[in-house]
Amino acid sequence: MRVTYYYPWGFFYPVNSGAAAVAMQHMEYFRSRGFKVRIVIWGDDQPSNRLMFERRFGWLDELYILNSRRDFDFLRIRTAFTFHDYLNAHVAICDLPEFRKFISADVDLLFLNYIFSAPFLDLAPRNAARVVESVDIMSKQFLLGRNAPLQLARDLSVERDLYALFDLVLMISQAEAEFMQARSSANIEYVPRGMERLSRDAVLEADGETFDLLFVGCPHPPNAEGVHWFYEEVFAPHLKPHGLRWAIAGTIGEHLRLADENVHILGRVDDLNALYRRSKVVIVPIFNGEGISIKTLEALSRGKPVVSTPIGARGISGCDECMLKICFKSAAEEVARRILELTRSRQLREEYGRKALEYIESHFSREKFYLQMDNLLMPLLDRTRRLCA
Repeated sequence: MRVTYYYPWGFFYPVNSGAAAVAMQHMEYFRSRGFKVRIVIWGDDQPSNRLMFERRFGWLDELYILNSRRDFDFLRIRTAFTFHDYLNAHVAICDLPEFRKFISADVDLLFLNYIFSAPFLDLAPRNAARVVESVDIMSKQFLLGRNAPLQLARDLSVERDLYALFDLVLMISQAEAEFMQARSSANIEYVPRGMERLSRDAVLEADGETFDLLFVGCPHPPNAEGVHWFYEEVFAPHLKPHGLRWAIAGTIGEHLRLADENVHILGRVDDLNALYRRSKVVIVPIFNGEGISIKTLEALSRGKPVVSTPIGARGISGCDECMLKICFKSAAEEVARRILELTRSRQLREEYGRKALEYIESHFSREKFYLQMDNLLMPLLDRTRRLCA
């Protein structure tokens, strides 16, 4: 089975965002099924980043990079960060001769990430199955929590119509899938993320030097806003006086304004699993967001106790037994108190960690993800092959 796969945020390995984690899951599924995969990535083609990516995915058939630094107009359009600007950027990409040749190559499946890549369908091989991983409802995501009902209504209408152009629309948030299913005739399916979890008897916390708190994230504005709020309202006044140490990992570190000896900005981390084991509690101080919180799922899959805002637990239902959800802004002192309780009791952390692993196994196992992808994709691909015969 031949697949052309598109991802718009640069190299998704090493993983530095929730979207990258979703893309990695797709790759693992494709490889497990013996698919021949061609990837097109829009991003900065830094040699060191490309080398790491190619080493990780040496089994790929082909890799094509849309270099975001090569054309100022594309970069300017994408930096505007609105739904329509991203749509227009993808229309413009379709005029690139090299890209047109790559995306129109004969394959069985064209698999796109994000609905703003829909203009690529104009170049798709006629008989290929057309699938999009929505990741989020982008009409909402681009507004970043702003109250703009007319713009939202307009963008939702466009997004709904674009879904109908695909044979299959995948959504990782059940609430978003149900929302769009009620408003669209498109073939929309909820597919829970498949998380690679630790075994039930795994060591959840390393001995020796540890961090009390951990946050992992990319430079998405809600991440930076939440981290700064947490530092000012919870960490500095309530936790630092107790000597707690806070580690912040991921590319978000390049965009933070924190200078504190108790806050360790780690940047990209080669072994994230080891960092989770060296950390006692994961915090998710996020106040804006759509879809599902991948960073929260990642922490739960590693058996960590999580203290989160309700937004940080969005899309993760039935999780009250395995994590703490608190309205941070109205209960900063309670947040600090519960964090202190966890950092002082390894037994309590173990209890939450084991429940987290059980939750992931029940709701977000990799095996269930693979099975559901088979059930959705294989009939679609079989139908496409019959039409071509």
